[in-house]
Amino acid sequence: MALNVSSADAWTRARDRYIEDLSDGEKQLFLNASLETVFYSASAAKKLHQSNVGSQLQTFAAAIEQYGSALDVYANSSSLILCPLWGSLASEFGKYFDKVVGMFERIGDVLPQFRIYERLFSNHERLVQALSVVYVDILKFCTDAKAVFRKGRRSTVVNLNVAMKLLWKPFDQQFGKTIEDFRKHLKIVDREAGLSHMVEAQDARAVERFNRMQIEKERKEDERLRLLSTLSSTRPEKKHHRLQRLRHPQTGTWFTDSDEFRTWKSSPTSSCLRCDGIPGSGKTILASHVIDTLLGEIDPDDSAISYFYCEYSDSRTLETFNVFGSILKQLLSRKPMLPEQVATTIKQIYAEGMSMPSRDDLVKLLRSVLGLYSRTYIVIDGLDECGKDAQEDILFIVKTLASFDRAIVKVVVFSRENAYLSTVLKHYPCLHTSEAALTRDIVSFVKKTVESKLEAGELVIRNPTLKEEIISELVTKA
Repeated sequence: MALNVSSADAWTRARDRYIEDLSDGEKQLFLNASLETVFYSASAAKKLHQSNVGSQLQTFAAAIEQYGSALDVYANSSSLILCPLWGSLASEFGKYFDKVVGMFERIGDVLPQFRIYERLFSNHERLVQALSVVYVDILKFCTDAKAVFRKGRRSTVVNLNVAMKLLWKPFDQQFGKTIEDFRKHLKIVDREAGLSHMVEAQDARAVERFNRMQIEKERKEDERLRLLSTLSSTRPEKKHHRLQRLRHPQTGTWFTDSDEFRTWKSSPTSSCLRCDGIPGSGKTILASHVIDTLLGEIDPDDSAISYFYCEYSDSRTLETFNVFGSILKQLLSRKPMLPEQVATTIKQIYAEGMSMPSRDDLVKLLRSVLGLYSRTYIVIDGLDECGKDAQEDILFIVKTLASFDRAIVKVVVFSRENAYLSTVLKHYPCLHTSEAALTRDIVSFVKKTVESKLEAGELVIRNPTLKEEIISELVTKA
């Protein structure tokens, strides 16, 4: 019999084979079996033989009841399998029930235990395999015993006692081997159950450790988000997304293609670059172009970029602690976990709900965070929008970062033309949003727009010369 099946499958197959081997009368008894039937059959045998076999039959009936109840769990049947067979044979072969009863008692003792094993360790294949082997032993015992009694009943020898003695000897030998196998396989089941228990215990401890780790991970993540939220409540990314929609492709390339920008970007030391121009010359749009250019070129594994837009209409964006708090928040948001030293510094600086750290505190925190990356780019737009005190603090921090030596820090500042800013940052290269540069962007925008309308059929021009005249006129009136 194949044993590489689950315990339920092995039992079901053996049970079906067992039922098929019954005679028609025994099958009918199986369908109509009850414990009362067995008891009445045993009582009839007692009255017939008038011997001490009656007490043995009652013992046998009790064993059958215990075994049959356990068997019902596995067979999912309200009828008993063994009762009708052994009950029908009781009147003929009661003398030999004592050995059968002993085996049934052993079986009845272990079946409930096996059921518990199946429920607790249903995923442990080695234990399921061991249980299947024991079930085969049980079915083999039942089948062999039934066969012996059936042969005895069919014997033509006049003296029934003599016939049974002749038949019992080979059965007794096989019965002893079955018991030996049964006991050996029981030990294997107990051993595998012990191993399964240890595996389950180890798995339970592993699950417990995993759950503790998950709880700790969630706690740290909550702590990380809480600390990040203390740094700044501003969201410069919202304005950046809005500027991306407004910006036309190919505009601003004059800045990112310039020698000044390329040198600033690629030099191996910290540095600063500034850009100024008249109001309305497109500095903020240009800043968004620089941000996207850097995002597309840096190595995200060891480099980072953060940015901030100062807006006169939003007073929060004009405060030094919000400018650099937001920059810090962006840099730390890229890290799945806050370094312990950084977290400790944030707690110290923002202790007891204090949301306005000093300039020195911000520099201290920036030094800790910027050291997490080999190269960091910082873009600040609209510095001229801030008040004089804020400008002074921001410029002090910018100059500090531009000389940072623990890592490479690149700062670019966009502002209107401002004498104070120009004086403080006079040692750093500067690009101007000149009229010529602005004209190049306008020409690029107009040409692209006209081409798009021609392709879409929204504009029809039959004379190529007229196309150039339209572009020139639009640029002039822009």
